[in-house]
Amino acid sequence: MIILLISLYVFGLGFFTIAMTTGTLIGFIATIIKPRIGYTIIFISTIVWLLRYSEHASFLIFYDIENFGRWIMVLIPLSISAVLFGLSLKAVQNERKKEFKFIWIPITLITFISIGLLSFVRKSHINEINCWYYLDNKSDTIKMTFAISPQHKFDALCHSKNLKELILQQGIKYESIDGYYFPESKVKVITSFKKITNVKVMGFRNSETNKKINFENDFEIDINSIKGDKSILKPRFTWGD
Repeated sequence: MIILLISLYVFGLGFFTIAMTTGTLIGFIATIIKPRIGYTIIFISTIVWLLRYSEHASFLIFYDIENFGRWIMVLIPLSISAVLFGLSLKAVQNERKKEFKFIWIPITLITFISIGLLSFVRKSHINEINCWYYLDNKSDTIKMTFAISPQHKFDALCHSKNLKELILQQGIKYESIDGYYFPESKVKVITSFKKITNVKVMGFRNSETNKKINFENDFEIDINSIKGDKSILKPRFTWGD
């Protein structure tokens, strides 16, 4: 069993899915020995499943609504969790000799979905993106070009004398190309639903030279100046998270 779970993690199934699957299996096994404890474990596990996949479904609503394949991968565990939630809730209530009221199941499911949607009121995440910095000798305005491929890039402006000095000290310079290169720049992005509300540069990492620099203070990008492929800045969700 342990070998199977490790194999799933290595091949891309996220830690969350493996951890919660293990918890649910433990719950099923526990029902044989102590039903009340087993049903309670399953009940708690399904709540976590529902919260997580409600959040994932909300991500698809905001950012990838037409991805049919991904919807299937989300709706299957979401549906199974909903069924297990109802069954385990009924079992727990029966074990406690309490009356089971079906109305609580749809109310609870709607609540979980609402929590998933509301979690996108403010989302903070960090991306690593290759970036070129172009300096203006006459001002502290810095033009930045962030790119994950030639087709996927965006330009932005930052106004900071301190960042300009750091770029001159730490940036990588190639004679044949204008600007300073910061491989794998750490970019912190804050969104509210689909709207980008704040973008900051935190540092950079060059995996080829093993050079890593974290800025003492993050540098804020002028979000109104961003032009290009803004999808680069959207939150990242994978099926197995």
